[in-house]
Amino acid sequence: PAPSARVKAGALVGQGLLAMAEDRIPEAAVLWNQALKEVNDFEAARFNIGFLSLKYGDYKTAGKMLNGIDDLFAHYGMITVLRLTGDTKGAENLCDKVLEAKAIFKPALLNCGLVEYQGNQNYSKAKQLLTRVVKSQGGDPKFDEEAYRLIAQIEAEEQQGKKASAP
Repeated sequence: PAPSARVKAGALVGQGLLAMAEDRIPEAAVLWNQALKEVNDFEAARFNIGFLSLKYGDYKTAGKMLNGIDDLFAHYGMITVLRLTGDTKGAENLCDKVLEAKAIFKPALLNCGLVEYQGNQNYSKAKQLLTRVVKSQGGDPKFDEEAYRLIAQIEAEEQQGKKASAP
């Protein structure tokens, strides 16, 4: 694409971010789609459309937009897409790749814990990943809160399983 198309696409992405910050969500989506009309693979537009689609449950669009973006946060989004669409193996493989690149990345650790818990019913590995979330410094406290909630839920399910299997 011509340099002017990239500049225009970048400006449209910026306008979309401003619209999003002002809670004008449909307008943000329109602006990001216009950016893709200027430059059809413009990653910033794909990234924003991908996460907006993920937020509102359009996993097909989210996957299409986030797939192929070489960015840890985009990978986190793809793990979510794969997990929520039932592709546990794909999510697990991407978890391995992301956590190998960055061992302490709370969003991915939480998401990968969910893959192990919900997708694989591997409670031990799920608790291990979720414990790494809460032991890691920094980040949004919501990740810690959710990890603690999930650990408690897993432990409650484990106790129920022990009670059900007791003679």
